[in-house]
Amino acid sequence: MRACRKIVAEQGLPALNMRTLAKECGIALGTLYNYYSDKDELVIAATESVWQDILGNNEPENGVRFTQYVAHIYEHILSGLKDYPDFFAAHSMSVARSAKGKARGTMERCFGRIRKELLADLLADKGVDCSVFSDTFGEENLIEHILDTITISIIKGKPDCAALTEILDRLLYR
Repeated sequence: MRACRKIVAEQGLPALNMRTLAKECGIALGTLYNYYSDKDELVIAATESVWQDILGNNEPENGVRFTQYVAHIYEHILSGLKDYPDFFAAHSMSVARSAKGKARGTMERCFGRIRKELLADLLADKGVDCSVFSDTFGEENLIEHILDTITISIIKGKPDCAALTEILDRLLYR
């Protein structure tokens, strides 16, 4: 996986294939097929590894305001993506093209972790005015909107999420 991440970082996700990886590792192509049945399986494993590297450990410190944690997540993802230029766009395209849904599942697992951490931090923030939530707009809905906004902002190349955190401050804290 270290060699896969190196290829993705230096040449981009589309450059990753069985031959390139075998050459990078100095092994026979046939040996690689003992580990991955095809390129799709290899790319999915590499994608998950890259996401894990990008996301790393991003748990908040105790007592951090929810909006500060949202900004931290955004900055953490942007920082991680600097090591993998064009990865976010290339992975988004592979998710869109994936007939089997495996690429989508990889992204969902990675973002599921962020969802869980965001929700836990939101619920732990005693300063949040819970009266803003209803049956049609619950905490989980807010987290989905936050992740959607983060994704769009990253695609658009926004350097920060100041507008998002201001909206959240105005919504959640009275």
